[in-house]
Amino acid sequence: MAEHHIPKGVSLDTLKEILAGWTKAGADEEPQYTSAVEERTSVSDAVGRQTRFLEELGVLEPHRQKHRLTGAGAALADALAAGDDERAREEARELLADWPLTDELRGVLAENPTDEEMLLPILADLTEQDIDAARVEPGLSTLLDAYEWAGLLDRDDEGRYRLPVTDSESGENGESDEAEAETVPGPDEAADSGAERAGGTGAAAEEATGTTDAAAEGGDEPVEGKPESTAEPAAEAPESEEPPESIQRAIEEIAETAEAAKAAAEEAKAAAEEAKAAAAADAGEGGDSASTDSAAASQPHTLSLSVDIDADSDELEAIVRGVKQGLQEESGEVDG
Repeated sequence: MAEHHIPKGVSLDTLKEILAGWTKAGADEEPQYTSAVEERTSVSDAVGRQTRFLEELGVLEPHRQKHRLTGAGAALADALAAGDDERAREEARELLADWPLTDELRGVLAENPTDEEMLLPILADLTEQDIDAARVEPGLSTLLDAYEWAGLLDRDDEGRYRLPVTDSESGENGESDEAEAETVPGPDEAADSGAERAGGTGAAAEEATGTTDAAAEGGDEPVEGKPESTAEPAAEAPESEEPPESIQRAIEEIAETAEAAKAAAEEAKAAAEEAKAAAAADAGEGGDSASTDSAAASQPHTLSLSVDIDADSDELEAIVRGVKQGLQEESGEVDG
């Protein structure tokens, strides 16, 4: 907070007379001494004590030992000198409303009406004035009177200072009260509404009883409105993942080798049958030779494979075991 100057030892009426005296002394045209104002008023020694307050408020501007009215100050002083109290109140309201102290004071009184006895010490703290000093307490009281005169403060029925209730706020409150009155039902409407609610409650009870009886008679039948089970069968286990690419490639190579072995076995079988037939036809001529050829033809073919398989020992063993089994089955067919 900053220190603020206040009227010193004068009433509101005396302060108004001093203001009017400045315009009568010609301070609206050129700077004047306080003595010139005293000559045109009934105040002799209080004019000079108000200059600091009027400077801060924006009414006077200093010119060395003299003072001159500002534009706003001249408008206020002219209205007071002419006896136009309404216009003077409007000019004073604008000046006081722009003063920083006013917002601080209104903040204290917002929704908190306060009587003068309690408000004066608070105002002394806001202005940083010593309330026990000479002329300070009367000056603070005059300042509150000026706020009330300008319409920036108001008093309630108990005489406490408060923020004024504007016409617009009164209108809004009135409309709100009327709207609230319209929404409150009368005694008859309340009774009818209660009867309707009671009737509705009875109907609901009867309906609930009927539903309970129907459920008891229906046994295992589903209750109406009860949602059907939406549970779906458990998802099937996912198929096994495909083997690594290296194993897949090895299996393909072994399958191709097995196909080649099968073809070789079939060729060997066909050759054996041809040799057997030839041996039977030439039995008398070259029995020993035919026997030898037939024996050679009947011998199983020896197959050598070299396959590069990228697999671990267990997988490789399983693959070899499968190939061996396939070759044994093919060999059995050839022997048969």
